[in-house]
Amino acid sequence: MKSINFAYESKEQLKNKLGSLSDERNILIQIFDGKFDVAFTNDVIKNLIEILPHSEIMLSSSIAGIADSSAYEGEITICVSIFKKTTIKVLSFCGNDENGIAKQIVSKISKDTKLLILFGDKNKADCKVVLDNIALQSPETIVSGGVAGDDLSNSHIYLGDKSGVGEFSFVCAMLDSPDLKVYTDYIFEFINIGTAMTITSIGDGGIVKTINNIPVREIYRKYLGDLVADNLPMSSFE
Repeated sequence: MKSINFAYESKEQLKNKLGSLSDERNILIQIFDGKFDVAFTNDVIKNLIEILPHSEIMLSSSIAGIADSSAYEGEITICVSIFKKTTIKVLSFCGNDENGIAKQIVSKISKDTKLLILFGDKNKADCKVVLDNIALQSPETIVSGGVAGDDLSNSHIYLGDKSGVGEFSFVCAMLDSPDLKVYTDYIFEFINIGTAMTITSIGDGGIVKTINNIPVREIYRKYLGDLVADNLPMSSFE
């Protein structure tokens, strides 16, 4: 397996970076879109398919991407993974039938399925329900991925595949191989930061207004920074 990560610049850049891989058959391209320009993004997907016609593509909107050890905001970052003995299928789903979507995903899992990469749109369906159903029906399957992000406006969340950006609630890549070895690590605990605090006033509907007599926004600002504090309540959803 070989992976190439970079921030998108131009079609010419794609040709220079990926042109030598045009004969490869087992390629997964993951696109993390922080540009939030669907027409532009669809052109990028078309360019990728033109250069790597045998590739599978999955896309998620994202407030930022990481490539070459750098973080990029307002850009498109691309991860190209080339496999020798692994076949890749990308499945896309619309709607909010979480149980049905999980059932369809599990029905495609075989003894050679080593990894699912799952991107979800939290505005269209409950991602946790899908994950819980996959875990229940196929407990040995390793799943990675995440929830699509946006520009904190809660209005630019979307997913895509090789057909382009669509009204998808989930996009799933399935990696099948008798030889592929997949290792994951994870932490399910919260780590406390700061000191214990007390809610000192609330508004209608139980909305917290102050903590330790300090406005909640300023608590967020102190521990999570100006970007989060200035974009409440959208930034607090996750």
